[in-house]
Amino acid sequence: MVRNAIQFLRTTCALTLLLFAIPALAQLPTATILGTVKDASGASVPNVKLTIRNVDTNFIRTITTGDDGAYRVPELAVGHYEVRAEHSGFKTESRTVLPWR
Repeated sequence: MVRNAIQFLRTTCALTLLLFAIPALAQLPTATILGTVKDASGASVPNVKLTIRNVDTNFIRTITTGDDGAYRVPELAVGHYEVRAEHSGFKTESRTVLPWR
């Protein structure tokens, strides 16, 4: 009887800790950079290589825009970022992205 009570208590504590841990993970301070790459005429440019660099830590992530020129870079640590766009036939462009405060 005592053994069952101890096992029940252990299981209950483990489940309680798990339930409290799930919301804590949802509170991580992350950011998403998103947008659409367009040329001077306003037309979307597909398959652009984007390099996203955290200016403070020098962390780099590289992606390619979709067929519609859209991009989305989730789960970035909050900080100052430089977004660099490269595509053959176009001038390379860089923009600084500041965090929301």
